[in-house]
Amino acid sequence: MGRMALRPEPSAEIPDHSSFCRLDTMEFGAEWQLLQPWRSIPGCGSRCPAFAKERVHTRRGTAFEEYVVDIHQTANLERNAEYSALVAQTDQSVRATVDVATADATWDLAPHERGRPLLVLRLQDQLNGQCSAAFAPDELRSEQNMGSRLHSLKGALVRVGHWREQLRLLFGNIRQWCEALPGGAYVQEEPILMREERSGEYEAARLLITSNGQLMRVEPVASWIVGADGRVDLRGIGGPFTLLYSQQGGGWLYLRETLPMAMYPLTQELFLQLAEACLNG
Repeated sequence: MGRMALRPEPSAEIPDHSSFCRLDTMEFGAEWQLLQPWRSIPGCGSRCPAFAKERVHTRRGTAFEEYVVDIHQTANLERNAEYSALVAQTDQSVRATVDVATADATWDLAPHERGRPLLVLRLQDQLNGQCSAAFAPDELRSEQNMGSRLHSLKGALVRVGHWREQLRLLFGNIRQWCEALPGGAYVQEEPILMREERSGEYEAARLLITSNGQLMRVEPVASWIVGADGRVDLRGIGGPFTLLYSQQGGGWLYLRETLPMAMYPLTQELFLQLAEACLNG
C-alpha cells in the first residue's frame, strides 16, 4: 500500500487496549477513527495498532507507524520464473493503490484458459474484506490498466468486508429470533463460496434452519444489486422472500414483491412471520 503515518500529538490520549481505531492520518493531531484493536509494540512509546507491520520511527517526539501491504506468491507461481518476475514488478503499484493497512495480497498462476495463462490476485484484510481478479500477462505490463483495475479491487475489498460484517450481524439476530419459533429450531451455519463480477470470489456463509421437520435456508445472493447494498433470500417450501440491506434505508429490510410492492424494516416479529411462511408453505 503506500504508507500510512500515525502522528498523534505527544499529549494526545491513546485509546486503551479494548478500543478500536482506524489510522487515517497525515495531519498532526488528527482524530482517531475506530476500527482495530490496539496493542503495545516493543520500541514504540505509545500503543500501536495490532495490524502494524513495519518499523516505528520517532521525529520531534512523535511516533510514526508505516504500513506495507504484504504481497506473496504461491509456490505454483514461483516455479515459473518469467511470470514470477513479471508479478514482482507490480508490487509497488499494488502497495500504492491498495492502501489498506490490514491488507494481504497473494498472486497465483491459474490453469491455462484457451491456451493463455492467467495471473490471479487475491486480496484480504482483517476487516472481513476478500476479493480477487484474474489478469492476462499483458495487462500487468500496462501501468494505466493496472492502476484502474487495482483501484476497483480496493473498492471491492472494502465493500465485501462491510457486506460480510452485515451478514454476520444478521445471522446473529436470526439465531436469537429462531428461539421463538413454535417448537424451537436448529440453526446450522454452512460455508459457501460466492462470486460476483466486481469482486471475484469471496467466502460467505448461509444458515440452514430446521423446525418441526421442515428446512429453511437463509442464503446471501449478492452485494452488488440495484437500489440496495446487498440481498439475502429466505427459501423453503414457502417463499422465497427477499431481504435487502440498505445503508441509506437504515439496515435490513423485507421487500414485498407482490403488488403493491413495499419495503419494511426487518424486526423479530416480521422475521418470525416470514420464517413460518417459509417453513410451512
